[in-house]
Formats: sequence, structure tokens, C-alpha cells
Amino acid sequence: MDTFFIMNGVTRRRMDETDLRLCQLLIENSRRPQRELAEELGIGVAGVHRRIQSLVDQKVVRGFRANISSAYLRAVSAQVDGVCECQSVEGVLDRLGAIGSVSSVLTSAANLTALTLILRRIEDLGPTVEQARDILQMTKPKVTISTMIYVGTKPLGKDFTSDRELSRIDYRIINSLHCNSRKPIIDVADEIGITPKTARNRLELMEKEGSIEYGLDWEPARTAGASFIIRIDLKPGNDRAEFINQINKRFGARFILTFVHSNELDYVCGYCWAPTVAQHSDLVGALKADDKVKDVRSGIVQGEWSLETWRDRLLKERASGK
Repeated sequence: MDTFFIMNGVTRRRMDETDLRLCQLLIENSRRPQRELAEELGIGVAGVHRRIQSLVDQKVVRGFRANISSAYLRAVSAQVDGVCECQSVEGVLDRLGAIGSVSSVLTSAANLTALTLILRRIEDLGPTVEQARDILQMTKPKVTISTMIYVGTKPLGKDFTSDRELSRIDYRIINSLHCNSRKPIIDVADEIGITPKTARNRLELMEKEGSIEYGLDWEPARTAGASFIIRIDLKPGNDRAEFINQINKRFGARFILTFVHSNELDYVCGYCWAPTVAQHSDLVGALKADDKVKDVRSGIVQGEWSLETWRDRLLKERASGK
């Protein structure tokens, strides 16, 4: 049964575990058909449609995205955490966006700020961190290089399995889906000026070889409950994949995304959601009591922004033939 709450004078439907799982499935593949989503969730197609529309109407889901895959570009993903002392993070977003490698910014209590980076190559890490540190006036930034991102217990993304170079038509297809990955294939074909069969065949090839990447632009903090970043130091010797399986069995879809890193072998970072602040505290308390855990730090998300990067600009350039 749906439950509702009032935010800023507007009645909204409260997000539940099924919504969380739906969002996880869309993070994995935001183009997945509603019938497949319904089968995964064990609900009707009409229920999936209603839930997606509700999440869009409430601006919890801001967009369905497609892009050139990180694997195809051999891009490097990293995170930067630190306390910033600038007057306003929102006030410096344009400067962070101008760096070209900052894809998202999250802020939480005590001015703790988390950046997600997408880098052309690992050599760009140092200069990018220095620029972000100076803009945010960030003291002692913690830098981690992502090895794997998990959606639930499944690794996010896939390897690029071909040596094929993308064509201009391929780039134009991706660009057509860039801001709406759920666009019908016939609309993609009409926009580009090719047949639906050609558009479908080329898109299926890119999906198979891993050169296109789908994603979800969303902000769960817009609904009731608590979105939070949780940072977990494990006791040495524990297997991170086993620990991730354990916490997902215990907490379900509330652990939306989990990050593991190549330069921090006993560290796991999670992007989570709980229906109430009290349940957030309970989750943190349960983790602190886990015999595999050395320390837990959590910050409720107060602000969240997505920024355009060099990858977005590269897509536009290649789609236009530049």
C-alpha cells in the first residue's frame, strides 16, 4: 500500500524498498523495458509505469542517461572526500565543472564534500585533485581510485570486448539517447535519418560489446527519508566482496551503490537510503557492531549535483563529426 507525506506543502508518495530496487535496476540499465523490470520486481507492468512516473514527477529521477562507456574510453574513476571551507559549494559548481573531470558533487553535515571523478588517464588524477582542493578550500582530501562499483551485489558496467572503433552513426545514436535513454528506437532513427532496423542493430552491437553505457540521474534526497554516504573501514584480512554480499542480504536495496578501491584495500564506501533518520542511525549502529568492521562514518546528503564532463563534450563533438 502506498504511503504519502507532505514536503513544501505538496503531497508526495513515500519511496519504498520496491522503488529502491527499481532504481537499482535502472542504474544498471536505464533502457531496460518495463516488462523486464516488472518481472524482476514481481509486480505488474502498470505498477512499474506508475512508480517510474511518480519518481519523475517528484524529481527523484531527473533523467535517464546514455554515454560512451568508460570501458571503451579506458577512463579512470576516482573519488575525493574532504572537509571544504569555501563559503558555498553551490557557488563554485561552475568552477568545478570547468575542470572537466568532476561528474558529481555531494555535500553532507560538517561541510564534508564528496566528488566523483572521471579521468581520461591516471596521470590526470593529481592535477584534478589539486584544482578541486583549491576551489573548495578542502583540507586533507582523501583520494580513492575505484576498482569496482556494485549495484546491490552486481558489478556495475561491463568490459569493452571488441577492438572496433565507433562510427559517427554510433556516436549519433548514443548522443540521441544521451538525455533520454528510454527514447523509442523509431524516434532515434528519425532523428538521425536512418532506418529503425539499422538503429536497432547498431545499438544492440554497442550494448553487446560494451561501448555504450546507460545510467540514471537521480536524487533520492528529494523524497522523505535519509540519503547518506557511509564510509566503512574493515578490519584487515576481510574479503570486501563477501562483506558486500553480507550487507546486501542484511539491508537489501538500502545499500544502493557500494564502491571498492585499488588503493584502500580495507575500505568500502556506500551510497545508501533509509526511510527515516532513526533507521539510518540503526543501520549505522548495526554496522559498528559487526565484528568485521573497524570504524564507520556516515553523513546524510544535504546537496547533490551532476556536472558535465569531458566525456559529455567528446560525445557531442564526435556525433557532430568534429
